[in-house]
Amino acid sequence: MAAWQAIRHEAHAAHRDFRVLLHHVVRGVFLRSATEFWVLAVCVGLFQGGIQALSRSEFGKLIPKEHANEYYGFFDIFGKYATVLGTLLVSVFTQITGNSSIGVLSIAVLFIVGFVLMTKVPEK
Repeated sequence: MAAWQAIRHEAHAAHRDFRVLLHHVVRGVFLRSATEFWVLAVCVGLFQGGIQALSRSEFGKLIPKEHANEYYGFFDIFGKYATVLGTLLVSVFTQITGNSSIGVLSIAVLFIVGFVLMTKVPEK
């Protein structure tokens, strides 16, 4: 029973971190000063490390152990792809709308899509 509670606690932590990070991204749309930007940057920095650690550990639970190196290679490549895609989305939406706040909001779409996909992952 303790293992189930640990998994449940980890899932709640991942959902909490997701909600906080999504809140900060949406909050980024309404920034009007450099001070607000830096405060938000610190808040995002507090949660980003935890989200990365949770995503790697969750990924490790889903992949077959005998092919872990290959899967983590894909994980790394998709992380780099996400960096390019996120930058591209922000720049395209900023260019189209002329508003950098809308560009930042486009990142929230990626978080929501990722969250929906994660809810479809079966529990072991």
